Amino acid sequence: MVKFNSQTSGYIDSSIKSEKNRGRAEKREIFVYDDIYEFDKKWNKVVQYVKVVRTVVSKGKETKSTSYYLSTKKFSAEEYMFRNS
Repeated sequence: MVKFNSQTSGYIDSSIKSEKNRGRAEKREIFVYDDIYEFDKKWNKVVQYVKVVRTVVSKGKETKSTSYYLSTKKFSAEEYMFRNS
């Protein structure tokens, strides 16, 4: 189990990208955190976690989703954005 503390502490880096393609608008917001404070021993190499918030507007309907990723390497939010495109 991994516990995150994103509700009480701030992110260390962020990036926002908006684009329009094929009649839909998409905005991706990436937030990088390094405040992992409790995890199982099998997760001991995790050094960051990333929160990706996607907002898509298509045909007048807005859809929002949030994903979380664990990383054993340190990257900037821009680097995660490139990997997540």
